[in-house]
Amino acid sequence: MQLYGTANVSSAASVTWNNSSSDTTWNTPIGTQFGHANSTGGCGPQQLDMVMYWSSDSMPALQSQLQAAANGALGNQMTFGLRAISETDPMQWKLFYPWSAAFVIEYNPA
Repeated sequence: MQLYGTANVSSAASVTWNNSSSDTTWNTPIGTQFGHANSTGGCGPQQLDMVMYWSSDSMPALQSQLQAAANGALGNQMTFGLRAISETDPMQWKLFYPWSAAFVIEYNPA
């Protein structure tokens, strides 16, 4: 799964699968994480849901993007997007539960 800084999204400029494939939407690659899933049990033992963590300690590009936002370089909005490394490979499929997703930023205001 890849994390990107994306073009800003709003109700006036919504993002759909049909209008979001260009490099202008997915403009800042931040990092890649790998996970596993096997909810049907068809490929060996069934695996539990996996939590994916993104950390600025392991991804300097994430820290850089957050610092740019804190400095006001990105305006008043910051938008991120997740996408599979390959949209055509069925092994890259992921399911995210929107009610459990969280983006937490801890910072030192000093």
